[in-house]
Amino acid sequence: MRSAIGFLLSVCLLVACAEEPAPVPQTGGELSSWEALWAEGGRIDTVGATHIAEGDTASGHPGLTVIERTVTFGGEGEVVAWEFFARELQPVKLIVVRYAEGWEYFELVGESETVIPRQKGLNRFILREPIPVGFRYMFGIVMPKEESVPFKKVTSWKTLITTRPLERLRMRRDGFVTYGWRYSVRVFWRPSAEEGS
Repeated sequence: MRSAIGFLLSVCLLVACAEEPAPVPQTGGELSSWEALWAEGGRIDTVGATHIAEGDTASGHPGLTVIERTVTFGGEGEVVAWEFFARELQPVKLIVVRYAEGWEYFELVGESETVIPRQKGLNRFILREPIPVGFRYMFGIVMPKEESVPFKKVTSWKTLITTRPLERLRMRRDGFVTYGWRYSVRVFWRPSAEEGS
């Protein structure tokens, strides 16, 4: 009887060791190890604030849609992750837009899920689904309630801001106002194979 139990335990142990390890659960789109994003291979570029913690101001307006116009994507590829500095634990979402019908409209190319910052300070998220980008596409954020992400006033910076809610597919550009505010957001994108070579 003991030898049969010992044999069964040995078989169970061999089967358990032979299985692939279970993936580490993800919370809110963030990998357990931020570095795993780079381990996938390929070049990753960034667009946005260089010093993410420099934002020191909030406008006090609830319900903002912000489009970063000063720095844009440099070619074809896909957005894979983003990070931001949270001043408050309020919902925020990443968006990617491009000009449509000349420069009269912004067309919504893609968006992340709405996230609640995990803590005040640096927050990082891996997108569940990459967002395609092209040359001069722009990123932005939507803060549907109170402001979460602060900005820093920067001379000659051009960020477009509106208090109108985000409209799917297209938003008229004339509803935005230009401010010299650089928001504490950085976007990580992977250039396509042709762009990366």
